[in-house]
This record gives sequence, structure tokens and C-alpha cells, in this order.
Amino acid sequence: MRKSVSRRAWPGGRSDGLGATTNLWAGTLAGAIALVLIAAPARAACTYASLASGTAAATSSAPQLFTLNQSVNWWTAIGVRGAAADNWNMEVFRGAGVQPDCVTGLLGSSSRSAGVDFVIGDFNAGHDALGLYYARATRVAGTGSAAVEWDGGGGAANTLTINAPLVQRTAGAGDVLEVWDVYLSAGALYTFTFNASGADLRLLLFQSRPGVYWVGRDSAQFETAVTRTFTPSASGYYGLVVVNDNGAAGSYSVGIGRCLPPDDLLSGTPVATGGVAEKLYQVNQHEAFWTAIGARGTANWNVRADTMQAAGEYPDCFGSPVATSAMAAPSVDLVVANFNNMVTTPFLVRVFLDKDLGSGSATVEWDGAGKPEDIILVNGATIHRTTGAGDVLECWDVYLEAGVSYQVFFDAVNVGARFLLFRPSLSWGGRGDAAAQWSSASAARPYIAPETGWYGVVVVNDDGGSGSYDLRVMSGNVAAVVPGLRPPTQFGAITPNPALDAAVFSFSLHDAADVGFDILDVTGRRVSDIPARPWEPGQWKLKWSRTGSTDGRRLAPGVYFVRMRVDHRVLALRKLTLLD
Repeated sequence: MRKSVSRRAWPGGRSDGLGATTNLWAGTLAGAIALVLIAAPARAACTYASLASGTAAATSSAPQLFTLNQSVNWWTAIGVRGAAADNWNMEVFRGAGVQPDCVTGLLGSSSRSAGVDFVIGDFNAGHDALGLYYARATRVAGTGSAAVEWDGGGGAANTLTINAPLVQRTAGAGDVLEVWDVYLSAGALYTFTFNASGADLRLLLFQSRPGVYWVGRDSAQFETAVTRTFTPSASGYYGLVVVNDNGAAGSYSVGIGRCLPPDDLLSGTPVATGGVAEKLYQVNQHEAFWTAIGARGTANWNVRADTMQAAGEYPDCFGSPVATSAMAAPSVDLVVANFNNMVTTPFLVRVFLDKDLGSGSATVEWDGAGKPEDIILVNGATIHRTTGAGDVLECWDVYLEAGVSYQVFFDAVNVGARFLLFRPSLSWGGRGDAAAQWSSASAARPYIAPETGWYGVVVVNDDGGSGSYDLRVMSGNVAAVVPGLRPPTQFGAITPNPALDAAVFSFSLHDAADVGFDILDVTGRRVSDIPARPWEPGQWKLKWSRTGSTDGRRLAPGVYFVRMRVDHRVLALRKLTLLD
């Protein structure tokens, strides 16, 4: 817009005579200005193409200017990819400028010779200011067009959660890059899982610094095409970028995990895994009984038991695997341990999504058993249980004798429950190691025990339904409940034998009686005992802690004898070896 200028008299002049001179001077000046305006070349206005986050744009002109309006406090990245024979570079600027550059305040640049060139910035609190930014894509070799994409981040879809299920994506010719935020803690070892196929896909990680932060691709902490580990030097939100270097169609999955301390499980108390793909638990088994841990979810959840904790890399964070259950969904995956044959000890359980893929939470439950009601009495009363959506499994011990034919009654109402039986010779196992698996039926099923000992029984609620079930084990070809049918009075097995610490004495009673045990050394001297007390008819187990009766000290290794007393009469004698 021009300003209007008012005329005034020439200083010291007059209006007559000098007026012509003044008019001549003004005309000469106007002519000169006109000549200057005609001689000045015309300049084209600076134009900028506006980018939308996540929407790729094609450009054939070079250089091409863009604007990106960052409105959220996340990492952001803009990249360019040309044809295989072309080379395009990317720059990001703080503001607009005048011709010929049209931009000012270079913030970051990337000038690789092949693949995607991109610039990434950190808009988390304390870093870059939200607002309008400018980018320039420049073709430095070739004649073809290029694909440009900006990802402004923001929201749950652009945030990776530690130990969460893998994020799955497809990639095609129009896809250049995608960016996420992930919070990492200094000094922790992380596993960056990256599985790609069909395209030249790469994963890159960026660590910010205080203040304004924009860098090019070559400033990444690492670049990889496969799974790898990384230990950050500082805590904070890191930027993670996946690029499609060749524009081919493909797919990938990405996730980040770290080994965390296990959570304690309480027997009979179900818990939820939450929104993670991997959850670690510790189980502290105190009693010489069978124990079981199971998980059920809508996705395909697996369970693994480990006997010791050791430093490892996610997802195999600890120990020596001793049992795994990997049944197809929907079903309860579980592991069992027979502590009739082993020294009781804490152990670890890993509950995880198959291949870390899926969604939703799993319900996890441990049943540690260890009480008289956790024993199924052969020919005893029918066990009746209710079960619901929060229940996963229940575990019992039952003593069976080799060669004896038994009848197993298992009937469920309104719930997809199943009966599983595990043999005494099994120490650790998964669901697939069950000697028998039966669904609900109104009639009894026959079972001939292949060995003598304490069998493990687990009933699972496979569908999370609400209902009930009945359970009973009978000896012989019994088709119905026979009142008064009881086991014989006898001293059964000592487990484990040899024993390192505690041992368990198994026995059965035909009638109610006072039962006690004496531990004798090889000279016949009593060195320990379990005082007699009343017991009901049935099959029972009693734990002895290897301590002397007089001084409470741990008995020395060697050979001992265990004497069972029933109503003050000696019933049987068994040999027991104690190890150091």
C-alpha cells in the first residue's frame, strides 16, 4: 500500500516564477522512480504445502516447502523418500523467510544417500515449543518424485508401554515413517522387539537433551532391523521411529520390555495381569503337597515355571524352565509341581501372551494346598464346589495304589470345568502332562492306577462360567456311593526318600484313632517324634521337619527308621535316609 504525500512550497521560494521550476523537478523525480520500478524483476511469492499428521504427500518439484503444526507434547518426525535412483534430503526450520530461501532458522537436517531422510524433534515438556514449523524436501540427485510424511505423535496410539503386547502395523508404498514416545529408566536393560517382513523396515531410537532438540536420522542411539537390547543413560521420554526405506509392502511388530521383580501370589487368591503381555510371579510353597498355577484369558495365554532366579534378558528374565503349558485358547494353561517328591521351595512363574501378541488381561490363580481338606479321600464324601468368573483352578492330592481299579465321578453344571489327573512320578509338568483329562459326565469313569503314591488332581474353569461341580473317587468297580466303605489302616510312603530337609509320612485309617510317629537311629534310640493325636478315618499326610525332639537341632545325615503308632500300638516301620 502507498502513502499519499502533500505538497508544500520550496523553502525560501515564491509562488510566481519558481512554480514552473518546482513542477519540473517533481516530474523528473517521478520519471526516475518509474524507471526503477520497471527495471526491478518480479519475485514469486513463497508457498508452503500444509501437512496433516500421518498422511503422506507426493511431491515432484524440488525444493518443496511444507508446514507442520505441532499441537501436542510428543515426539514428532518428518521424512522424505524418493525412488531408488533418486536422493532427497530433509530439513526443518523455525520460521518462514523471503525469497529465494523462504525459510529461516535451521533446526535439523538429514542428508543420507539412500532410504528415508527424516528429522525428529522432541515436544515433551521442557523441550520444543508447540506451534507452526517449516520443512524443506530437496532432490539432490535424480528426476523422480518423492513421498513425504509427518507424524506428530500424540495419544495412546503413539505411546509404547513397557511389557505391553507388541504393536502390529502394515506398511506400503505411501508409508514413510511412524513415531512413538516411550519412557525409559536410566540403567535398566530393555529388549526392543522388532519383527519385520516384506519391506526394508528399520527401527531407530532417539534420546533428547535439555531445551530445543531437533536432529537428523544419523543421530539415533541405534538403528536396527532385528530385535536388540539397549541400556539408557538417562531417564525420560525417548523417541522411537520406524521407517520404510524402500516403499515396498510389508508388516512389522514392535514392543519394548524389561525384567521386573516378580509379584507374590497368595494361594487361592486370583489376580489380573493387567494390560501387559508378560507378568512374573513368585510362589512360595511350604507344604509337601501338589500345587498348581493357572491363567485364563480371552487371548492365548501361556504359563511357565522356573526353579531359580537369575539375571536374563526380557522376556526370559530368570531361571531354569521346568514346566510349560501352551494350550490353544480358550482354555486354562497351568503348571503343576509335586512336592511330595521334592523339598518345598519358592519358585517363579511366567504368565505371558503367546508370541506377546493379543489383548486383554488374564486371570491368574495359585492353589498351594497343604491342608487336610486338600486331600481327596478314596471312598470318602462327595466334594462339592461352586466356581465363577474369578476362579481359575483348584488342586488336591489323592492316594492311589498300583493295579487298583478306581471310579472317578466328576459332574459340572453351567461351567466348562475339566478334571485333570497327574501321576506321582511327575515332579514338574504342564497341562499336557496330565495322565487323564475328563470333562463333565453323569457316569463314573474307570481308572486303573499305574503306580502307588500321591496323585495330583486339578479342576480348571476353562470358560470362566459360573456354576458348580461334584467330585468323588471310589475304589473297585463301585457305581454309586457305598456307605461305610473306608481305606485300610496302614503306613504308606515317606516322601521324599532320601530327604534333604523335611519329609512327609503318608498313612490311612479305617477307623478313627490316635496316631503318632517315632524316628529311631540305627541303634534303635528314639531321636525325634511326632506326638500322637486323634485322626478321623481316611488317607492323610503329616510333615516332619527333621529336628531332634530333645534339643530341636537338625538331625545329622544317615539312615533312620520311622515307626508308626496307632492307639499306642506299633503298626509299621519304614526306613528313611537323610542327606546332607
